[in-house]
Amino acid sequence: MVLKELDKSIEEMNLVKINCIGLPFDPMKQELGGMTSVEEFENNIVVEVLRLGYEFNGKVIRPALVVVNQKRNTSSSQKNDNDGNNSNNKENDTQ
Repeated sequence: MVLKELDKSIEEMNLVKINCIGLPFDPMKQELGGMTSVEEFENNIVVEVLRLGYEFNGKVIRPALVVVNQKRNTSSSQKNDNDGNNSNNKENDTQ
């Protein structure tokens, strides 16, 4: 009941919560709080809100702190060697 009253007071002051879940990451309204890999979401989609963000009269007064989806790349052609060079790059091997 207290939370409902607080939400009502916030709305009366023209403060609006920034909706994030399921939407693309927007650096103008959100702050990156972490990344995860969830197959159900596409890349750069917000999957979790760590801290609510608010707008006042259309201006961001506190960005939302969010977790963004980044699918893992399982392609073996993208793996790197221990020294950071791409394992498929044979250019320096002929010298």
